[in-house]
Amino acid sequence: MGGEATTQSIQDLLLDPRNPRIPPADHLRTQDELLLLLARDYSLLEIGESIAQNNFFQEEPLAGAFDGREEPPYTVVEGNRRLAALKLLTSELARDLLRAERQAQASEWDQLAEAAPEILEVPVVMYAQRDELLTFMGYRHITGVRPWRPLAKARFTHALIEEEGMDFRDAAQTIGSKPAYVRQAYLAHRVYLQAKVAGIDVTNLEGAYSVFARGLQNTQLRRFIGITSVLDRSMEPNELREPVPAESIDKLGELISWISGDEHHAAVTQDSRQVDELGLVVAVEEACALLRRTRDLSQALTLTSAPEQRVIEGLQVALESLSGALRDITPLTATAQVSDMVSRLVVLSEEVRRAVDDAAEAE
Repeated sequence: MGGEATTQSIQDLLLDPRNPRIPPADHLRTQDELLLLLARDYSLLEIGESIAQNNFFQEEPLAGAFDGREEPPYTVVEGNRRLAALKLLTSELARDLLRAERQAQASEWDQLAEAAPEILEVPVVMYAQRDELLTFMGYRHITGVRPWRPLAKARFTHALIEEEGMDFRDAAQTIGSKPAYVRQAYLAHRVYLQAKVAGIDVTNLEGAYSVFARGLQNTQLRRFIGITSVLDRSMEPNELREPVPAESIDKLGELISWISGDEHHAAVTQDSRQVDELGLVVAVEEACALLRRTRDLSQALTLTSAPEQRVIEGLQVALESLSGALRDITPLTATAQVSDMVSRLVVLSEEVRRAVDDAAEAE
């Protein structure tokens, strides 16, 4: 069902406490709290600058839900950052609220407000119920052109299952993805929530959430925190709500610290490409013990089979490249430059041979 094009007063529009961009809380946040969260943690100033210079784009209306209300205020479900910017541009009270926390930032909003055209009402497409907007939001922010941050994506996908009662297939259809992706996103977020409930420091995890989610695709890392092969085969959300057993919570804390760092240590992984290396390390007791002592992933990796595998892969690539070059050797390609490169390859191959022999004798 399509929405109804309306015009609403800015003061009659509410920020959404269920906005996936905002971390959940143990209480229903007030409008002041929501505004400060958005102003504090997300770059609203550039949105404010755009509105001040170009006015509000009528072609990009906000989207809200009546949710049974015949009169405003109405909650804006899509476009909360723009609404927050509008409130800061048009309300001195909103700027004073920010001023109590961030004087300099509030002063910037004061300047923008002076330069901005008078805006009292904005276009809002209103839907009867919030859930009518879910498909639009999923396509726009999960698989679409304006993606949320990884943790916001995870919160939205998780809400489809926990709050809307969808299964993985229905949720995948809603966001335009595949059930396997939704299942993996749900599993990662359940692990994240288990960590929060257990009191594990997840402060740094928001910035490293994509690495964390990628890490949970690694079989060895899942086994390290106690996620069983039985759960790997499950497509039932009920079976995945607490995937990490109580006896593995300490290891979950270690994994999060290694991926995102903690109060006392930097992360041992720098990006998602290293999570498979971390998986190799935790699978070898000696290597894992070394990582615990040193937090040096490269050093711990030397106690696994990974170095040998990298050498083999490198030599395989070299062999394939040389075989390809050999097929192209003709009178036309046998130039002085080619001859010089071949001589250098011969010298290098002899050095590799000696290095292998020396290493073998040193064992």
